[in-house]
Amino acid sequence: MKKIITLTLLLTIVLVAFCACSEKLVYSVPTQDQLDKFILDNSINVIETKQAEEFTIILFQNDRKYGHYILQKDQNNKLYHGSMNAALGGDYHPISTGGIATGKEPFVTVIFNDEDMQKKAKYIELTLYDGDTIKEEVVGKGVILIISNIKLDKPFSYLKLAIYDKDSNLLYEQ
Repeated sequence: MKKIITLTLLLTIVLVAFCACSEKLVYSVPTQDQLDKFILDNSINVIETKQAEEFTIILFQNDRKYGHYILQKDQNNKLYHGSMNAALGGDYHPISTGGIATGKEPFVTVIFNDEDMQKKAKYIELTLYDGDTIKEEVVGKGVILIISNIKLDKPFSYLKLAIYDKDSNLLYEQ
């Protein structure tokens, strides 16, 4: 019995020492060269890119689908990516939305399907459940709104997404 306890204790010490010595991955945004290469290698039709603290978001759309990629690198310069995409359906919607609701920096993506609305749109305003608002200027076909999630312990959600023109007239609300 004493041998089993000693062996278990020794094995536990070895495992703890191994875990303590193993390198913890630290993530950051990729370099511009890594971003450009990833876009080229994957033939991505980019609408917008935006850097968060630890990753870069690539918003895309092609003939059959839309969505985003999340791209980050570790301290060894190894690239990691994840994606979310959806098929473009037969139902017409003036905008397509997406995003990620969890983590330190959740985000919402908006892609304009209505060209007239896109031309008129000046900014998008996101109203959060706590009453805070986030505004982002509309520059092209899509917008990425990053939400700081430091004070949230649960998945992020919002009350309202509104699109306004240059005179602050409401063009669209969801």
